[in-house]
Amino acid sequence: MKFFIDLKGKRHNVEIPSAGWEENPSINGDSIKLDSYSNLNGVTSLKINHHPFQIEVNHNSDMHNIKVNGDSVDLKICDERTDSIRKLMGNKAQKHEKIGEIKAPMPGLIVKLLREVGETVQKGQGVIVVEAMKMENEISAPIDGILKKCAVSPGMAVNKGDLLITIE
Repeated sequence: MKFFIDLKGKRHNVEIPSAGWEENPSINGDSIKLDSYSNLNGVTSLKINHHPFQIEVNHNSDMHNIKVNGDSVDLKICDERTDSIRKLMGNKAQKHEKIGEIKAPMPGLIVKLLREVGETVQKGQGVIVVEAMKMENEISAPIDGILKKCAVSPGMAVNKGDLLITIE
């Protein structure tokens, strides 16, 4: 399985073989050796290429705050399928529209509203889940702001380009 990690403006490709961690995963094409792995009380202990790491992960949607040996870093993680869907949906639908408007990237069904009108949202924070082609897709806020309008409700069918949410 392939994952993409966006860290400090740079994208890293992480590939975990189908057999899992027993085979050597790779980062940006370079194989790494996972010597040991344990997870206790939310703290993951790893030994990668004989170097020990203590990792704590806090996440909000696809944004993660990770503490590695006590040092904190923010990063964005997505799997290959989600990355492909985002490329298909892209921001193409929003390029010529108001940046605070979230429109349906494709026909689908509203599954869940993750935020309520009046709530403050941060760029990248999930705000709505749309089911399209039998897959649930979490759509993130394009800007920081306050959710001003929600034009849909769970169970509603939407067409490509329908206004879903307005953020100011």
